Amino acid sequence: MFSFNISDKLHLTSDKSLDIKNKAMNEVRNIIETINPSCISMIMPSLLNSLDSKNNWQQRVFTLELLNILTENKPDFISYHIPEIIPILTPCIQDTKKQVKEMASKTLKNVCDVIGNKDIEPLTDSIVLAIQQPSKVPEIMHKLAGITFVQSVESPALAMVVPLLIRGLKERKIATQRQSAVIINNMSKLVDNPIDAQPFIPLLLPQLILTSECCSDPEACIIIKKAIKQLEYLKLKIGDKVKKKLQVKI
Repeated sequence: MFSFNISDKLHLTSDKSLDIKNKAMNEVRNIIETINPSCISMIMPSLLNSLDSKNNWQQRVFTLELLNILTENKPDFISYHIPEIIPILTPCIQDTKKQVKEMASKTLKNVCDVIGNKDIEPLTDSIVLAIQQPSKVPEIMHKLAGITFVQSVESPALAMVVPLLIRGLKERKIATQRQSAVIINNMSKLVDNPIDAQPFIPLLLPQLILTSECCSDPEACIIIKKAIKQLEYLKLKIGDKVKKKLQVKI
């Protein structure tokens, strides 16, 4: 019911009546600013649905502002939802409406700043730029490939980097494909909780296999196959962990 009311009020933030619009905006903003952190999961689906391109652009800009408020006030709780948020924000950056594009860029930057991974955080600006401008992908792959990953890699960091890794594997330049595979191999070795990687393996593994089959460089093929082997190993660990959970429940 709570989430349903938020959805209704968000739609009213683009109402033609200024009174209705302002009242709805004030009510929703008050909810967001005073919300109990445990309720963020309840309203997140409504916020993300509100960013659908079918909705009025004013509503979408306001929703992005709300995500910024949550990110500033409750960064730890937003970090938990990053795997859901980034795939929705990414198309907004390419939006035809300037206001949506600019606010989405600001929001994505703020969201990425709370991923909690010290290895990747220095490259946040470059990563956001590469998401905005695909031509920058080879450059960020080169930077990421030079990182010595030390910190444990969790789902927020994966959500931030995986879309770029997929783009890197699709690049025509063999050097970029190779660097993407190196990053995948290195990062996946530092995933302490295999479940964190579960949503991303179905995205990365098929693309790695396809890149391997199309790659004409023997050295690059070896590196890509190492990344495939590492992801397959991680996939097995996920299966084992899921089985153990089921056994405990039984």
